[in-house]
Amino acid sequence: TDPSVHKELLHYRENFQAGGEARMEDMEKQLQAIQKARLLDEEKKRELKPAPVDIHTLKELLEYAQQCKLEGNEKFQEGLYEEALFIYSQGDEAMRRWKVEGKHLKNEHKWLTDNHLACLKNKSQAALRLELFETALSAADAAL
Repeated sequence: TDPSVHKELLHYRENFQAGGEARMEDMEKQLQAIQKARLLDEEKKRELKPAPVDIHTLKELLEYAQQCKLEGNEKFQEGLYEEALFIYSQGDEAMRRWKVEGKHLKNEHKWLTDNHLACLKNKSQAALRLELFETALSAADAAL
């Protein structure tokens, strides 16, 4: 057998003997937390980096964002929170793919940012209504 595997098994045995099932449950929770943190780190590394947007694409993107906001708001007001969340999420996904570069494009940067923030805030509200707290927190964090 592999010496590192043998050492790890001895470690688990010692912990079980010292603390019983409660200690093993604590160790399992710690291991799950470490695995979750690693997965989140890997997801962040795989996230798309926004590409510079040209003025024509920006115009279409802003129109799309407005459409998502209006349609999502209608669904939200009707109490169709799942549909609203889906629409707001589409707007968020579209907006996060792009960025405005250049100091001379301050207005364009503001338009993109304001529209994206609106999608994120609405996404967070819809997720809260559905008690999807992680989604709500993630959208709120992104808005900050």
